[in-house]
Amino acid sequence: MDFQSILKSRLFTFPALILLAISLILGYQLYVQKKDVYREIEKLNQQAEKIKADNTKLSSLINYYSTPEFLEKEAREKLNLKKEGEVVVALPKLEDTDNTISKESKSNFKQWFDYFFTKNNEE
Repeated sequence: MDFQSILKSRLFTFPALILLAISLILGYQLYVQKKDVYREIEKLNQQAEKIKADNTKLSSLINYYSTPEFLEKEAREKLNLKKEGEVVVALPKLEDTDNTISKESKSNFKQWFDYFFTKNNEE
């Protein structure tokens, strides 16, 4: 038996096809795993970029919070402090009282009728 007859025999072809199929399946599984790893790497890179951007924002906030202007503003608003020579005037907060609108909602016609024809005007 020579080598060509061994290659053409069914005893060689069937196991060779099975080995080829197994190697293709394993190769495809490796390809899918590699693709998943690259997706995960890309996702982690995006998260890293987001974290870097957040760190930049936080650094700028830290710098702003340590400025004298911010500290002065916070002292004025939260601690009610003032600079020397300043006069602070505290005004009471106006409550939401709306005297122009009556509690009963009347139509415009009814309001005019009451104004002209009722004896006891509430004004």
